Amino acid sequence: MTYNNLNKSTKIKYSYMLIVFLYIALLVISLFLALFDNYYFELGLTIITLITLFTMLYLGFNYIYFSDDGNIIILRYYSLNPLFSEPKSIEIPKSSFSKFQIEHSFFGIKKSVILYQKTKNGIAKYPSVSFSALNTKEVERIQMALEKYA
Repeated sequence: MTYNNLNKSTKIKYSYMLIVFLYIALLVISLFLALFDNYYFELGLTIITLITLFTMLYLGFNYIYFSDDGNIIILRYYSLNPLFSEPKSIEIPKSSFSKFQIEHSFFGIKKSVILYQKTKNGIAKYPSVSFSALNTKEVERIQMALEKYA
């Protein structure tokens, strides 16, 4: 099975830019036209924008490419965060794949997977990969694929 979330990743990447653009546009319009006597609107707009952006950053949306074709399980990912987007890859031979663990946090919205591999020295644990950009059905498809080899 090969899977990637390119369409959803593109939408998320554009939403970062749209939020910042709308914030700047509304802020400039409200200040330029002096629509409000006090600055409560601008303050509220800033707070809402910051909460939205920090929530998106906390969820850690990633572009995900998963493949279990061949003899290797491949999980490639890169952060959709506009500031930190370094591509990373985990490649585990199916024969040495040990187990996986899916964690849920932040009211079940933040999902992440941790992969484990058998080595000469024991079990190696890879860093967690955020699956927050995937819906439940997509996570279940990847989970069923990984269960075959665990």
